[in-house]
Amino acid sequence: MQQGMAPEKVGKEDSYAQGTPSGDRSRGTQYSDHKRGVNTMARILVIDDVKEAVDAIQKILKKRGHEILGYTDELEAIEDVKNHPVDLAILDIKLKKMDGVEVLGRLKEIQPGIKVIMLTGYPTHASVEQAMRIGASAYCMKPIDRRELESKVDEVLSQEN
Repeated sequence: MQQGMAPEKVGKEDSYAQGTPSGDRSRGTQYSDHKRGVNTMARILVIDDVKEAVDAIQKILKKRGHEILGYTDELEAIEDVKNHPVDLAILDIKLKKMDGVEVLGRLKEIQPGIKVIMLTGYPTHASVEQAMRIGASAYCMKPIDRRELESKVDEVLSQEN
């Protein structure tokens, strides 16, 4: 792949990374409860157990001007949201320590108005249906298509709470 080119697809890889944040916090973007437009930079949490998937999503969304906090460890991500609210969370259904639906529930307890996009390889999966019932805003199929991800993020961020 050429440097600077966003991948068209994001999928599961065979290697698993350590649970460390890969987000860039140096930009100092502050969270705000006011209604955000599609072109406004958002603070987005990405949790996937595969570091390469987190990195690819981060690369796609940073190009659109968003601040991304990427994690492979869901417990660290949940702790971070307690002190640093986000506008949107993108969660994989299948994680290491708990499933994405449980993470969604915990995030909703911390920040009830959080918007969430679930990632799944199975569109009829019962977990997706459960996630939508407890407050997920949308879901994306894996492997992720760059255009679909950008579209879903824009759509979800433009929704009112």
